[in-house]
Amino acid sequence: MADPAIEQKPSVRKPPTRPRTGRTVACDVCGAMHYRKGYALKKAPKGGRFYCSRACQHAERRMVEIVCATCGARRTKFLSHSRGAKTFCSRSCQASFGISSVRCCWPGCTQMLPCRLTRGSARSGADEYKVDLVKKGNYTRYAFCPAHAAAVRKYLGPKSRLTGGRSQMLSDPDREYGGRALSARFTRMVLFEQAGGKCQACTMPLDWMAPPKTWQIDHVIPVFRGGRTKLSNLQVLCAACHDEKSASEKSEATRERHSLTRAGRWLTHYEKDLLINRLRSRLRDLGAPTD
Repeated sequence: MADPAIEQKPSVRKPPTRPRTGRTVACDVCGAMHYRKGYALKKAPKGGRFYCSRACQHAERRMVEIVCATCGARRTKFLSHSRGAKTFCSRSCQASFGISSVRCCWPGCTQMLPCRLTRGSARSGADEYKVDLVKKGNYTRYAFCPAHAAAVRKYLGPKSRLTGGRSQMLSDPDREYGGRALSARFTRMVLFEQAGGKCQACTMPLDWMAPPKTWQIDHVIPVFRGGRTKLSNLQVLCAACHDEKSASEKSEATRERHSLTRAGRWLTHYEKDLLINRLRSRLRDLGAPTD
């Protein structure tokens, strides 16, 4: 008989095992039998194929021949890797596809920059360039080389953005404008940088952040002489040199305008009254009304 002093350990009941819902299937490539769980069988498409390993799966995948869109080389790749509008033989060919070159928009700069041209990506429908491809690229209508991009950040700030208007003379430096106004900061920046930050008459150093009218943009050939508003006919002058040049031009323009009058000068009020009385007397002699 068992000693009642010895405590009997309680019996531990094992939890019931879940029934296996899967089944053993054969590999469609090598024929090896392997177990597939129930949810995997449900997810498998009707008439789908089963593979025992990745090696058998890759061996079964369909291989096709593709033509690289960049270099034109022929390669054999998996069908799933060759889907799409463009196919490439390597990542380097894919990264270099569609790259063209654009000239730096700074007037007089001839440096070419690699870019991707995107047709009509701007809000206005104009073409844009994707430059600085090393950093995944940024879109802009006006591409600058590193030196001139630093100049733009220096004068206009790091968040400056070029738009249309008078900055269009970047794409066409010989473009002419009918007006005189040169309020665009970018145009002033280009001329200020070309002048080296000095007055082009007396070579006095100028400050970009100086108050307005401390230095001004002047037409080399005045407008009344046929001068045009374009970069080649503009210069930077300090206030003193600009006032001196403008005074002589105004005097010359006034003399030229007076020389075009009949008497060679403007008529005074007394001379106007005499001319009116003389014309009225001639009308009375002709019998015409004078009013």
